[in-house]
Amino acid sequence: MLITRFVDFWLMGGASVLLWLVLCLGQGFRYDSEPVQAHFLRLAPLFAALTLFCNHPHFMISYRFGYGRGIKFMGRHWIRLLAVPLGLFAAFALAYFRFDTHIGAMPAVLALNGGFERLGLQFRLGTLPNLGTEILSFTVLLMNLTVGWHYSKQVFGCMMVYAKFDAYVLTRVQRLLIKASLFSVAYFNFFYLTIFAPEYHADSPQQSYFFNIPLVALGLPRFLIPLSAVVCGALAIAVIVGVVMVNWRRHARWPSPNFLVAWVAFFVWWIPVVRQTEFYFLAIPFFHSLQYLPFAYRLEGRVTGVRADLRASLKLAGLLAIGFAAFELVPSVLDRWLGTYWSLDTWFFMIAFAVFINVHHFFIDSVVWKFEQKEVR
Repeated sequence: MLITRFVDFWLMGGASVLLWLVLCLGQGFRYDSEPVQAHFLRLAPLFAALTLFCNHPHFMISYRFGYGRGIKFMGRHWIRLLAVPLGLFAAFALAYFRFDTHIGAMPAVLALNGGFERLGLQFRLGTLPNLGTEILSFTVLLMNLTVGWHYSKQVFGCMMVYAKFDAYVLTRVQRLLIKASLFSVAYFNFFYLTIFAPEYHADSPQQSYFFNIPLVALGLPRFLIPLSAVVCGALAIAVIVGVVMVNWRRHARWPSPNFLVAWVAFFVWWIPVVRQTEFYFLAIPFFHSLQYLPFAYRLEGRVTGVRADLRASLKLAGLLAIGFAAFELVPSVLDRWLGTYWSLDTWFFMIAFAVFINVHHFFIDSVVWKFEQKEVR
């Protein structure tokens, strides 16, 4: 177990599934009952407040794991720990200092767009008003893609850890089947968000936005949505049959709730047709961060004693302060001091900081949670 089996269950997905069930049941009463509606209206502020105490430290802990293992560790993984953040920083610097540059008529862009056209692709560069908006848009799409991949891998990790704790035997094919089912949910969600569910505006129909940044239209074919939905459903059934039922026949064992709960939570919150759309934007990052905490706690090691408790409290206070500064205080102050909302028509640094940390977090966690590392093992 990571903390206790009971606590692990609720942190790894049980709490999010319970909330999802409560919200599903409550939807039918909220508009007929003022107390029920009042509770629904309190959820968004509640998750916004919990972000300070769970989401922000979650990201800062990953930096602690990535950059706290010494120069040699950073040197071995220099691409993801050094090159990636430098590349993101360079992209955002270019977006800021050349924000109003128009690239649609540049010879290189015209040549690339001609190539896309000859290949039968609908995607085009230079479709947004300026270079700054286009760069921000591409980085947001990269964030959406990497976040889905990252969440899938974390759920897979939860399941593999509890398979080990439970001595629940999984073949290589069964592990690949579970991983494929999780990735299929992430890709279904990505296609749905980028093709089918843009935010509609009267002056720009079928244009999706992140904050007030219009997102680049990738020109993906619409058949990817039903196709990915069918693949997602088929792989979910394959896991139930190929893992749960097969292991029952072979070993007379059902999987434990702790093994399944993260998988179930991922499906109910990420599948567009069943998730709570009103709350998923805030709820999913919170529960993802909550799911991460028992693993971070276990990796740090349990400490006891007055001095150790004081040290742990100081670490926690530092994580809260740094997380608040990185996600909210510093970018909002920069946007205000530099007047980006008036000069660039967007909260440039709020977007850039959030995207930078989310994308970089994906790359950090891809190196700090490797089974070959003795601390993780």
